[in-house]
Amino acid sequence: MPISVILDGFIKAREIERARQVFDEMPISVRDAATWGTMLPGYAQTKHYNQCLSLYDQMLVLSVPHDNMSLVSVLSACARMGELEMGIQVHDLITRSRIQIDSFLCTALVDLYAKSGRIETALGIFEARPDKNLFT
Repeated sequence: MPISVILDGFIKAREIERARQVFDEMPISVRDAATWGTMLPGYAQTKHYNQCLSLYDQMLVLSVPHDNMSLVSVLSACARMGELEMGIQVHDLITRSRIQIDSFLCTALVDLYAKSGRIETALGIFEARPDKNLFT
């Protein structure tokens, strides 16, 4: 059974500390995008925003590849904590890395900028989406 499934089980049971314990006990070489990508949304979903951002920082230091859902979680944590500058850094990373902005990333970016009072920027991101729908 993949470790990410175990982590996800702990997170769904609201045992985020146990999930982190299992994560921390894993050798760094064994941690993959799936395990990091399970922990980041887990922290965001359980409102542990500081831990989400801290883990993301570790991810950057270790040059771990990230997926869109990880970035959505980090942007969500930034929006909830009023961390506009960090959110802008994530947005810059998305742009520099030419990461495809799907509807989830678009929504997270719009949310970040809107909650930070940057309505014009939020509107610009929304308007740039070719596939706007009820969810974005």
